[in-house]
Amino acid sequence: MLHTDLLHELRAKARDVTEPSLEQARARAAARRLSSVVAAISDAYGLLAMREACAAMARGETPRDARVIAVLESAMATTAMISGDKATRAALAFWASETDPAVWRDVVAA
Repeated sequence: MLHTDLLHELRAKARDVTEPSLEQARARAAARRLSSVVAAISDAYGLLAMREACAAMARGETPRDARVIAVLESAMATTAMISGDKATRAALAFWASETDPAVWRDVVAA
């Protein structure tokens, strides 16, 4: 389970996805690119495993769940090449911390 302090840290990093800024376009695009990967991880291993893995990678750490490491690292590397590291980490923080499906839909549909 993600604790409150970690959620606050992740939400601060995810602001580039949810709030207007210079990085918003890149961060939202990164979140859209990662959406199918995080959905697949969530479907296969559970929402908590996906959130914890995204949280770890947003902070520059290795996820504890070995099942998701290769998939998420590959997606992150590709997304970072396109959108940049900061935007990719913001997108990972977004998927780790956002719990409202309506917000997920808005980001993916944008």
